Amino acid sequence: IQMRLFSGLHCWKHRNKCSALEAFVEFHCAFHCCKECMIFALADAFAQHLPVCALCGNFAPVTWAPSFDFVHRDAARREASIAHAAELLELCGAFAMVGQVVPPGLFKPPAPQPEGEAVSPASLERELIVEACRALGPVAASHGTRVIVEPLNRYEQRQPNTVADAAAIVDDANAEGLGIVPDTFHMNIEEDDLAAAIQAIGVDSIAHFHLGDNQRREPGSGAIDFEACFEALRAIGYDGHGSLECGITGDTTSEKAASLAASCARLDALLTAHV
Repeated sequence: IQMRLFSGLHCWKHRNKCSALEAFVEFHCAFHCCKECMIFALADAFAQHLPVCALCGNFAPVTWAPSFDFVHRDAARREASIAHAAELLELCGAFAMVGQVVPPGLFKPPAPQPEGEAVSPASLERELIVEACRALGPVAASHGTRVIVEPLNRYEQRQPNTVADAAAIVDDANAEGLGIVPDTFHMNIEEDDLAAAIQAIGVDSIAHFHLGDNQRREPGSGAIDFEACFEALRAIGYDGHGSLECGITGDTTSEKAASLAASCARLDALLTAHV
C-alpha cells in the first residue's frame, strides 16, 4: 500500500482538559490496491497504536485517481465522484475516523451551465454541492462518520471559500452526517478575522480543524495568531481533532525535524495554557 501524508505531517488533538498533541494521523490518500487490501493495511497501523482521525480527499477505486467532480458540468462525472466518496465513507466508519474531508470544488472543474437566465452558474454550482451533501450525509451517518466540507481560498476553489459559506451549505443540505473543516491557511486569505469567523459559525458546524500558517508552513513560522484561534475554539466548546496541513521550514531532514518540534511545542503550550 502507498500512503501519502500531506508534507509528512502528523496531527494534533485539541482537548480542553488534557495535553493537545497526540499520535493521530490524517490520511491524504493515494492508495493503489483494492479496498480489502487497504483495510487490512490500515489495520496494521491500528495494531501499532496509530489511530486515524480523518481521511482527506476523494479517489476512484482501483486506479485511485483524484475524483473531485462534484460540480462538474458532466452529470456522469458528478455521480461518479459521489459514488467514490460513498465507498471511502465506509472506510472512514470502519476505522472510527471523524470523517472524510472533501473540498467539493477543488481544481475548479468545468462549471455547470444553467438553462436560461433564471439561475446563475454560481447558484447552480452551489446547489450541486448541496445536493452532493444531501446524498452523502446519510451514507456517512450510517457508518458513524461525517462528510466534512472544506472551504478553500478563491484561487483553489470557486466555492465555498469562507467558513460561513461552508456552514451555510451544510445547513441548507439539512442532512445528518455533515460538518465543515476550517483551515487557518485558507481562512487567512478569505476571512477578515479568523477567531471571529470561528465563533460566528459555532461548534455544531465544526467536525475537524486544519492548521497551517499564512505561508502554508508549520504554525508559528508565519503571521497567524494561533492563540486567538485556539481561544475561539475553546470559547465555543470545540474538543475534536485537528491536523497540521502544511509544509515544514528547512532544507534538510534535521532542519525540518527541528522546525516541526518547535511548532508542536508551541501548539502544545497554547492548547494547555488554560487547562
